[in-house]
Amino acid sequence: MTTLKLDGTPGAGALAALEPHIPGLYADPGRHFMAIVEWRHIERVQPAPDTDKEPSVKVKMVSCEVPIGEQVDAVRSAAHALFLRRTAQATLTEQLDVELTERTLERLAGEMVYADVVRLQAGISAFQRYAEDACSRGARATIGELKADLKAIRDGLRALSTGVEPAGKAAR
Repeated sequence: MTTLKLDGTPGAGALAALEPHIPGLYADPGRHFMAIVEWRHIERVQPAPDTDKEPSVKVKMVSCEVPIGEQVDAVRSAAHALFLRRTAQATLTEQLDVELTERTLERLAGEMVYADVVRLQAGISAFQRYAEDACSRGARATIGELKADLKAIRDGLRALSTGVEPAGKAAR
């Protein structure tokens, strides 16, 4: 498993956004605040195959914005929506219907993130059509072609569920 390491020194722009909050953090050790941050990959460590070391990637905070006033609620709401998406779980019924787990339903508490739901549904439908096309080739397809199709479906569903494009694929 690759380990994530954080560079302890924020970039100049990120530090400038954090500086006004430093006195309050010092005065109130229990204080916390919301922020939107951008991380940049700065280092990768790939140990030799015959060592016990774990591979790692280091990131540095290059941008940071701290909301104030009513902006805090908007950022907190966005963070909550992202949390719901990241922690959502479901099972497949015998009819292969997706059924959200009780915990996911509790976390939703009646909220609907329509844009995300539509994106996920569209992605699932697209991968279903892809799989149907692969199956329809049947005996005409080689094992290598079918393996490539399965890998594409796996990678695509992983990207759909995590929001992270497969390695080597350019970001949109």
